[in-house]
Amino acid sequence: MLYQQDTKTKGSEVATVRELLHMLDIQDAVLTFDALHCNKETLAQIVKRKGDYVVQVKGNQPTLRKTIEALFQPHWETNATDIPMFIESNKGHGREEHRTTFQIPALLPKELAKQWPSVKSLIAVERERKRNGTTTIDTHYYLSSLDIEVELAARAVRQHWHIENQQHWVLDVTFKEDMSRIGDRDNAKKMALFHRIVLNLLQQHPLKVSKPSKMRKAAWNGDFRSELFFG
Repeated sequence: MLYQQDTKTKGSEVATVRELLHMLDIQDAVLTFDALHCNKETLAQIVKRKGDYVVQVKGNQPTLRKTIEALFQPHWETNATDIPMFIESNKGHGREEHRTTFQIPALLPKELAKQWPSVKSLIAVERERKRNGTTTIDTHYYLSSLDIEVELAARAVRQHWHIENQQHWVLDVTFKEDMSRIGDRDNAKKMALFHRIVLNLLQQHPLKVSKPSKMRKAAWNGDFRSELFFG
């Protein structure tokens, strides 16, 4: 967590992200976004600043989503043996997950190619999850300015998911943010920033225990508290 910028209204997140892009040096960086930011102006701004992007496509872009699904369909019929793929697996918290990433050139129809000129490749990620004897499979689709390099595409998507796992979910579990009753907007903003600073400190310390355990240890042990703050 490097910076915090609140949105002025619930619907102004897109504009806020564009403001942040002006502040950052994104040259040669790969930026990842959820489907809200599958937006032509935002992607054009990234490419203009010499960055790359991977952005999810959902139902908010129905024509684009259906087109991507149709472009992948012939490959599904051949078990995708004719396109680059990258397979990863992991286990934890009683769950087993297998992820397969596929990447193809963005051969969009002329009208869509005109609307999305910076798109070079399309990405599909199939996730198979097993938990408590139940298996679920879903597929997510992405636009990207990256050339065909499926391991890089897989890493970008995986790191995006880590934001949810290592930031939003952790902030809720560790600091109970979703249960916060702070009504004043300025105070809520300050407390959110404080939580993220503390989370950064907890994540950087090498002790192999949970973050709540580190917080309790810091409360009880002045030397450990100093380690958190000063390294």
